[in-house]
Amino acid sequence: MTEAINGALEEYVSLLHRLQLLDHDFDLTPEMLTEIRKPRFP
Repeated sequence: MTEAINGALEEYVSLLHRLQLLDHDFDLTPEMLTEIRKPRFP
């Protein structure tokens, strides 16, 4: 159950980061997108 909760939290944080990017007016490079998509927790 702990793994499921941690996985859900990781997805939630990743979604929040992507939503925050929508508020900015700048161009994303493919490298930036790759970095954003990386898991935040090892």
